[in-house]
Amino acid sequence: DQTDYAIDVAAFGQPSDVDANGKVVILLSPVVNAMTTWNDGSYIGGFFNAIDLDIWYNIAGTSNHGEFFYAIVPDPTGQFSPVQHQVDATVASLQSIFAHEFQHMINTGQRYILQGDLNSPDEQLWLNEGLSHLAENLCGYDDQNEARVGLYLHSQAHTGISLVQGPATLAERGAAYLFCRYLADRWPGAAFTRSLIGGPAAGPANVAQATGLSFTQLFKGWAAAIYLDDRDLDGDGQ
Repeated sequence: DQTDYAIDVAAFGQPSDVDANGKVVILLSPVVNAMTTWNDGSYIGGFFNAIDLDIWYNIAGTSNHGEFFYAIVPDPTGQFSPVQHQVDATVASLQSIFAHEFQHMINTGQRYILQGDLNSPDEQLWLNEGLSHLAENLCGYDDQNEARVGLYLHSQAHTGISLVQGPATLAERGAAYLFCRYLADRWPGAAFTRSLIGGPAAGPANVAQATGLSFTQLFKGWAAAIYLDDRDLDGDGQ
């Protein structure tokens, strides 16, 4: 309420307000915990569901008719999923989850309600996720970003990692975050990040429209920057 809401709004724009209550509602539920059925160190921490904004026709009972997003509850004994979420660690992780999911909410509201309409094209998954990871960064939460970047930079199978066409694996999210961070470094300021929200273009065409450069040029510049940058991009000291 005091910092992250304002940072996301400044960078990406106002959320919609389809229920006219002036609020964004956060629901913490063990149902979200139960969405993770594995125990490999990764888990689903939260999500935003565009159905709640009533943009399209919805089956009765599937929408909460407002700006909602959802996140895990502390679960130190693993009652609700194979992953044991300790109380302090969960509270800390919720901050970055909120920053991340709020970008998705803003993006959807701007694209289909505030700027566009129900005929607007969907934003491509890689760019939408990259912008949400950028939102985490802008709000000061970088532990997970650095972990994903590490997976991307140190992968032994880069031929299987795509920036724009993959299923948004953790490594691909690391790449998408680096790309969005690169764009924000080259075109600093909220005017640029807001130009990526709301359409009408999506994916590479959206980026080209916002920058005035071809996506091929941007991709080459980004790849060169990663190769030549002497900063420790993933915080591992290497």
